[in-house]
Amino acid sequence: VIKRCHAERIPEIPSVLKRILEWERSEHEYGRTFVLDHTGEQFTGVFINKAASILLKQFNFSLADI
Repeated sequence: VIKRCHAERIPEIPSVLKRILEWERSEHEYGRTFVLDHTGEQFTGVFINKAASILLKQFNFSLADI
């Protein structure tokens, strides 16, 4: 969907993902939904970084770009 409908915004992906990762690594409480809850013990830094890497790779970026 991003590639087809929002291709002009692809260059923004590293900066947006960086903001998301900074928020994920901060001390925060997110109590708005249980469906997308991602504060459990399975969501380690390694897991989050791997997910970010996979996303970035889809758009020819890497973790080094953020």
